[in-house]
Amino acid sequence: MRPRVRLYCFSYAGGSATTFKSWQEHVDPAIEINAVQLPGRGARFRERPATSTQEVVTTLTEVIQAQDPLPFALFGHSLGALLAFELTHYCQQNHLPMPVHLFVSGCAAPRYRDPPSGFQNMADERFIEVLKAYKGTPREVLEHEELMQVLLPMLRADFTMADNYIHTARQRLDIPMTVFAGTEDDRVSAKQIHGWRDEAGTTFATHWYAGDHFFINNERDRILGCVSEALTGR
Repeated sequence: MRPRVRLYCFSYAGGSATTFKSWQEHVDPAIEINAVQLPGRGARFRERPATSTQEVVTTLTEVIQAQDPLPFALFGHSLGALLAFELTHYCQQNHLPMPVHLFVSGCAAPRYRDPPSGFQNMADERFIEVLKAYKGTPREVLEHEELMQVLLPMLRADFTMADNYIHTARQRLDIPMTVFAGTEDDRVSAKQIHGWRDEAGTTFATHWYAGDHFFINNERDRILGCVSEALTGR
């Protein structure tokens, strides 16, 4: 079956395209998964990591517009949700082809985000302790000093990007939006999740799943079932 829609996926801070490595096997075959690899990791390891959502959005818009004209949707988790949200607004404001659906996951609504945490100026030792609590990077990696010296610029850039994000009030997005949230996620409150309603048009849904901030791992199949239904009707 030829894909009917392309789904661009954006990972959390410190994550990479490998977060979505298995998704193609478990989603409706009418959906083509395109995992976005930001600079500073994977095959793009030698590139300078980005610290601005606007920098990433501008580049990604050019890449998406250059691909064959297949309808597309966006999925982002945590920091990735902010990138997907800003990319959608960029398309809307510049009268570019719009995503057919926006999926945001494990992320506070932009206007209800917590205050910045100061990651940019945090000492390495303190920053690593924060990463351990975040649980997005394997502990054995965080405790490997030589490896961490290589990974710290990328990790710090991602968290700085999230820290520096500033919400700007704009017109509501005129596309369907679905929000995914974890019932035990201690990084995002229910109020912050419900705040996404303020950014959406008429078609809006919220789905809660068991798990902490990384519920997309243990609830992958249920999430992809929801994504498949939203994008294909099946």
